[in-house]
Amino acid sequence: MRNTIKSMKKLIFLIIFSLACVILYSCENTKSPSPGDELAPEKLTIIKLPSEMNASVFVSPIVDSVVLDYSTDTYTLYYGDSLVLCNPTESNAVLADFAKEHLGIVGTNPYIQINEEYAIIDWKWAHFHPLSGAYRIALYSNYHTVPGYGIGTRPVENEEYYLLPVFWEDLSDLTSKWRMQDGERIKKPEILYIWLSEIEKYGDYQSTHIDMIKKYHITPNDFRSTYNLYSRDPAACDDFIDEYNRLQSSYVKTLNEMIKNGDLEKWVQ
Repeated sequence: MRNTIKSMKKLIFLIIFSLACVILYSCENTKSPSPGDELAPEKLTIIKLPSEMNASVFVSPIVDSVVLDYSTDTYTLYYGDSLVLCNPTESNAVLADFAKEHLGIVGTNPYIQINEEYAIIDWKWAHFHPLSGAYRIALYSNYHTVPGYGIGTRPVENEEYYLLPVFWEDLSDLTSKWRMQDGERIKKPEILYIWLSEIEKYGDYQSTHIDMIKKYHITPNDFRSTYNLYSRDPAACDDFIDEYNRLQSSYVKTLNEMIKNGDLEKWVQ
């Protein structure tokens, strides 16, 4: 009888302990960033672009996993042993096919010059450029790590960037992997961020990105949602692409005007 009681007490203890672990994990997991916890898609990244970076393919190492230090709100990236435009996940392969076949970005330059010093990343390239702020999913995650990260969301403890001896126009595959020794590690260029609403306010836009959100139910620079729209309604996606290309061209003109007027630093973060 005593053995039975002891066994039952032990079982009850194990059950309570297991439940406590589940609750603890659930609470911890609610703090983990989700695919929406990225650089706000309504922000635009502006790069102070060195001439050598303009021509050569810009990559980062594969990110195996990401740890977020909640006390400092800082990411630490754990890298793999290859250089890539995007982490080699199944979903990224699908998005790369979409970008290649439908958007035609392979063999083009991802940068749109504002003037001789500054450039933005073409929205069609954002998912495949490490500095765009787009959410980048790591290869692995568990209760110790977070699913992914976005440059510009939080500080990153150990950012690494490389230039390849490959020109953008010679690139043929967005999912290519290169050896670490193939790249030349470089310092991160200066980056500024600006809200799309601030550009539109400065340029007194009559049609804004908010109108596009209402019309297509896609937040600008959310590449996965663009692909999902294409899967549901290719014609509507084509209209969205054309409309956002025109809006992006307007942003470039307005940013150039800001620079000429000496106003850029007043509006950027």
